[in-house]
Amino acid sequence: MKFKTYRVIDLLILCILAFGIELLTTPCVNLFVPTIRPFPVLGLLLTLVAVTRWGLLGIIVVPFNTLANFLMGRFVLNAINYRASYDFLSFIFTMIATLSALIALLWYKKKGNRGLYKDYGSMLGMIGTIVLVNLLICVLYSAVGNSINGGSFSLDDFGARCLGMFLYNAFGYIALLIGTFILSRQDVLCNVKERLLEKKEERDNESQYYTKK
Repeated sequence: MKFKTYRVIDLLILCILAFGIELLTTPCVNLFVPTIRPFPVLGLLLTLVAVTRWGLLGIIVVPFNTLANFLMGRFVLNAINYRASYDFLSFIFTMIATLSALIALLWYKKKGNRGLYKDYGSMLGMIGTIVLVNLLICVLYSAVGNSINGGSFSLDDFGARCLGMFLYNAFGYIALLIGTFILSRQDVLCNVKERLLEKKEERDNESQYYTKK
């Protein structure tokens, strides 16, 4: 199989997973905690997987998990008063917030994929940075939405909004943390191109060794 074909298939599978899983998780979270407006629960984790494996091309999964979250929120959520909040502005901000997983690319550049996931401290630092950026974007979205609706936003309630958004997104942050640890052990979080080149080099070395024998 050609490398480009493999890449297309892998990204297609990730997009289908991102869409399908979010179709299930968004209403499930709302079923257990009906007082929150769920953001993509596994969006950060699946985006991290995609950008780890394919770099910037991995962001193609973001519109898929965001669309599934939007559809579930707009038409399926039990809390009818939350449905109207799923509009075009929320769709754009949700995509931007999910793209916070791209922070990982900066860590990869510094530590390398393999080195990063072997160092728990660095991995936790990367996850923490992703969560922080995601949280700030969500708070910004909350402030913009409140302003549009005639409300106000001040630094006095910044901490309260951050805490509120953190609790709102807690399921997603927990999924990101646990999922990153599990998938890193399963060798899913790897740069595919680098891994294929390493395997090719290993095969070439083995071939040369047996040829000399």
